Amino acid sequence: MNKIEPRTLKGFRDIFSDEIIAREKVVSTIKRVYESYGFSPLATPALEYNDILVGYGEEANKQIYTFRDPDEISVGLRYDLTSPLSRVIAQYKNLEMPFRRYQIQEVFRYDKPDKGRFREFLQFDIDTVGISSVIADAEIIAAMYQSIKALGVSRFKIRINNRKILEELIRFAGIEPSLSYSVFRVIDKLDKQGLDAVLAELGEGRVDASGAEIRGLFLKKEQIDKIKEFIMLPQATQKEALDSVTSLLGDCEGIEELREIDRYLEGVGIDDDKVVIDFVVARGLDYYTGPVYEAILLDAAGYGSIMGGGRYDRLIGQFMDKDIPATGASIGVDRLVLAMQKLGLVKRRKNNIDVLITCMVRDKLVEYHK
Repeated sequence: MNKIEPRTLKGFRDIFSDEIIAREKVVSTIKRVYESYGFSPLATPALEYNDILVGYGEEANKQIYTFRDPDEISVGLRYDLTSPLSRVIAQYKNLEMPFRRYQIQEVFRYDKPDKGRFREFLQFDIDTVGISSVIADAEIIAAMYQSIKALGVSRFKIRINNRKILEELIRFAGIEPSLSYSVFRVIDKLDKQGLDAVLAELGEGRVDASGAEIRGLFLKKEQIDKIKEFIMLPQATQKEALDSVTSLLGDCEGIEELREIDRYLEGVGIDDDKVVIDFVVARGLDYYTGPVYEAILLDAAGYGSIMGGGRYDRLIGQFMDKDIPATGASIGVDRLVLAMQKLGLVKRRKNNIDVLITCMVRDKLVEYHK
């Protein structure tokens, strides 16, 4: 009889006690912060009807694990926790608003494995549903800030932007609206790929470090030049960033919303060197409609964004006959734990035992075990 080779699927892993203990410590710390803001727990199934998993965009939709169950029903493993939440809001119509929840569950993505990037990982979300004011967004950002501080991280940045400003950029550059999300996704690569790579991808395309061809968007030169002008806007301070983008695009709702968020964060004592406006932050999912934000640890920047989110006012409306405003943020717990271990902020422990009791007399073994 042939032996079965013990192995795991690519992008999946076994997690041992040292990382589980570290993960539990990180999660419990963040949970205390979120509960102090009034968020309550929720859990949803790992499997959803496939049509529930919507709003991600063409590229992200390819990463959803889908299959037909024995009843020939098309189902999918949850890609994130936001679409399941939207389904919950639409399905249970008597929920009290605003609905404020946190959720800690595994999600699954057929993604390219990388440092801190897996195909199954623990996600920790908070969301506020039912408030249209961007004060709700500002509160999410404040909760992100307080969570990172509670974890003992001193050097970090929360970068904020607004999809409405990026939509103004599309109009300013004279780009076909149908290309908006594609342009946003390319701009969002600036920190990872650099300016030249982004400009090439907006144009005729490029070849990446692995030799793979990246198809371009084939924008006109004058359109690319206007995007470059936007990318290069001075933004050393919040005021400079807002003034410079207003000079380029004119005043718009997205800019005023960022001003309101900035006023709130300043009013509650959030350090303005920790939360900064950055106009290239777009976030990769199509369902965002307003403010977007993400956090990076400056001394572990190679792990990328460890928290991120934004406003999605039209996602819930895909499940019912009206839109309901919502905003929230996600934490990739596994990536965060690995980054914190790199920084020495989480100790590796195989167990939680601090005391060892030894048996010095064999005849007393039973007594020692009492």
